[in-house]
Amino acid sequence: MSKLSELRTRARRRADAVGNNFFSDAEINDYINIGLGELHDVLVSKQEDYFVSSVSFSLVSGQAEYSFASINLGNFYKALAVDSTQGNDTFRIKRFSLADRNKYQSNIAFHNSRGYADYEYSIQGNSIKFLPEPTSTDTITLWYIPKCVKLENDADETDNRINSNWEEYAVISAAIKMRQKEE
Repeated sequence: MSKLSELRTRARRRADAVGNNFFSDAEINDYINIGLGELHDVLVSKQEDYFVSSVSFSLVSGQAEYSFASINLGNFYKALAVDSTQGNDTFRIKRFSLADRNKYQSNIAFHNSRGYADYEYSIQGNSIKFLPEPTSTDTITLWYIPKCVKLENDADETDNRINSNWEEYAVISAAIKMRQKEE
């Protein structure tokens, strides 16, 4: 783990800009955060389960949509899976496909005997939606990838799951942007 101030110093060294006031600290911080965001995307695309987190909440009978704010999910980046716990049993919930939007026109929902819950989910903007509208109060667990955390203060540190040599990606990315601006 490295502090933002350390990454900024390394970026200045890489760009041969130590003591150069042409680049403000805030500007270099932005470049570093862009690089860390790109690194986050690479890690997520190569190993989807690397940053897994989860949040649990209870369904309300008759309520299909839950905003991320209402389930205390402020750092959502990408959904991985959703489970439903009914009593002592946990079932996977299938992802809803827009092509199947009219699939649940009747009020009769059936339990799928292949280990799936009797409704599906969809991430729509900043909320999760279930179809058909749930009639139970199951506990839902949303497994997700959190957003890349932006470093804002000099003492803020990179995520401890990022190897120190991977931080070099953000440093080099910032240095390249500095050199491009200078030219």
